[in-house]
Amino acid sequence: MSVAGSVHFPRDCHLSPNRFVTGLTRKLGTDGAAFSWQTEVTGWRTEGSRIQAVRTNRCDFSADEYVLAGGSWSPVVARDLRLKLLMQAGKGYSLTLPRPRSPDGLPYLGRTARVCARRGSSWPARSLTVP
Repeated sequence: MSVAGSVHFPRDCHLSPNRFVTGLTRKLGTDGAAFSWQTEVTGWRTEGSRIQAVRTNRCDFSADEYVLAGGSWSPVVARDLRLKLLMQAGKGYSLTLPRPRSPDGLPYLGRTARVCARRGSSWPARSLTVP
């Protein structure tokens, strides 16, 4: 291996998504969360600007708050709510914010040849393609 240089981030970290989700599922289940596997969101029941329930292929679920975590399918699922989510399908996720809040300084380096980094404490982040 021929290395021309490197960058050391003392607070850098790595996780395995499948192990993280497995552990998170176990912890949430222990804490009383209920899961509805193999359940497809088919729409929303709304009243004015409030969501009354999420419609699925099994039944309607109502809650005080809703978290939409459908990955690249989120914009399609949210379309009936007239939400414009700034996310597009691709390898990983892309979220575009006009003036994001400054993160806590932890860098993220993916396993691909594309990284997103910020210079110092200034925004916006710069997207770099590494040959």
